[in-house]
Amino acid sequence: MQKRIFAAYLRRKTATCTMVAEDTGIRQKCLTRYKREMQRMGLLEVVFTAPCKYTGRVAQYLTTNPALIQSLKGGKR
Repeated sequence: MQKRIFAAYLRRKTATCTMVAEDTGIRQKCLTRYKREMQRMGLLEVVFTAPCKYTGRVAQYLTTNPALIQSLKGGKR
């Protein structure tokens, strides 16, 4: 269930794991595991790196939006 919430959140917004954790209440440790699994499956991509709005540290901003993932890969699938 948490993995679905994570994926749905990242379809709507580009965010860091910390931002998702703060907004959903899902533990960051779980989100990091889901991120790894979804990246291996090609369902999640890093859009850019920038300071996180919660921590101020440079972090990866993520997406599961299929259209955005396709554009990041140069329109190739």
